[in-house]
Amino acid sequence: PRRARAVHGRPVMRPFRAVRRWLSRPVAVWYHPSYRLPLASSVGGPASPRRADDALTWALDVGLVAQADIREPREISWDDLALVHDERYLESLDRPEAVARILAADEQRVPVQEILETWRRATGGTVAAALHVAREGGRAVNLLGGFHHAERAKGGGFCALNDVAIAVACLRQD
Repeated sequence: PRRARAVHGRPVMRPFRAVRRWLSRPVAVWYHPSYRLPLASSVGGPASPRRADDALTWALDVGLVAQADIREPREISWDDLALVHDERYLESLDRPEAVARILAADEQRVPVQEILETWRRATGGTVAAALHVAREGGRAVNLLGGFHHAERAKGGGFCALNDVAIAVACLRQD
């Protein structure tokens, strides 16, 4: 066995022991098949359309996540979206040209309702994970989100809904 070495006179844990211990605790995971990013398969995009599927498959295969830990996010309500986003902006998300602009894509190739469901479910997952940790403690992860380019009255960079800002607003309201 390898011996722990000392740094500044203190022993250093064997590599990855702390990481393994941290990873051995249960984690609640939010995932939905709509996370397959219809925008990436029909429009192109910065990420693999199956990145959430791939992450979940890997986490299950290596035992980081148990099937019982997977939760299905609901679509975020319009009222919760309005805590952060302008109402007229939210209404515009039903129009292909608005979604196409956010995705930098041809509006003819944009499946608006599928993309809107993906954004709303991913945002719902971020909110649910944040509320879970605030109420119950522990660890939680949403496998799609981080839509940080979305602003109050406009989206961009593939982001229409700022899920992190919405989660903070929902936590404050809760």
